[in-house]
Amino acid sequence: MNEIFTLKNAFTKMAIAMTLFFSISAKAQLPYCPDTLIYYVSGAFIYKYAPNTPISATNPSTYIPSGGATGISLNNNLNGAGPSPTFYGVIAGNYSYWNGSSWIATGHSTGNAAAVNPGGGGCYIYNLLGGTGDVYRYNGSGPGTLLTTITGFSGGGPFDLASDVDGNFYILKTTTPQYLNMYDFTGFLLISYTMSGMPNVSAGAGFVIDGSTVYVLNSSGFYKGVLSGFNINFTLVAPNSAFPGAGDLANCPTLNTGVTAHGFSNTGPWAVITIRWRCKQQVGLQQQVMAGAVRVLLAQPPIRWLLPIQPACIIAL
Repeated sequence: MNEIFTLKNAFTKMAIAMTLFFSISAKAQLPYCPDTLIYYVSGAFIYKYAPNTPISATNPSTYIPSGGATGISLNNNLNGAGPSPTFYGVIAGNYSYWNGSSWIATGHSTGNAAAVNPGGGGCYIYNLLGGTGDVYRYNGSGPGTLLTTITGFSGGGPFDLASDVDGNFYILKTTTPQYLNMYDFTGFLLISYTMSGMPNVSAGAGFVIDGSTVYVLNSSGFYKGVLSGFNINFTLVAPNSAFPGAGDLANCPTLNTGVTAHGFSNTGPWAVITIRWRCKQQVGLQQQVMAGAVRVLLAQPPIRWLLPIQPACIIAL
């Protein structure tokens, strides 16, 4: 009798717990990272799109209200209170974040009223002024500040930035000369990738990076690019009408996209340099970190060195 009573109580508690769990889950709409979803803002809603699933009446689909955001990013919560990762939105020139049921104003401006194209990763949100190439950086403690200017960009690609988990940011230029450039958190250019298969077109709704894959939405359509060495080859996936009114794209911050690291040395004849590398690999809900070093002989600088490494590796001299 006691065993039956105990078992009955256990099932009752389990039912209550499951009810509470599903009630909370239904109420709190929060992104999960890592995943392969792409999000975009259009009018009153943020939509989600699964790129590995065919476009249909339910893909893309509405996800959460936009709260009036004109640009969005998905990244760590930089303001302390609330869930992490979460969405940040640019609303009337200021940053707000999504707490699972509503938008919370940070009281911090983007640094420029025209900076409405954020991309967040690591400890920062970067924000592009598309017409000039100015990049503003925000760390959650106050208004965004001007970090650097990408000379020659001037509206030459999507008004958007992407970022990775290490806080590097990326800018995509689709007018001639075309490139995807990767910068560190100080605005220092780390790697430049060439592109093929992408029409010569200015501006665009946005782009995201998922590992070694780049997705771009512009006036010519929705493109998927695959990184190979130092080149990204793009193919058309769908017309841009599949994403009506899309104004900005976001996804989970990518792992570092580098497949091959490159650089120059001016340290003198017969210099020996040590290149240290670190790789991140997602295993279930945890990240495994591998690290190592290699010594390279440079006979007559400046010589370009190439270090074949695995995807998601970062390097340092």
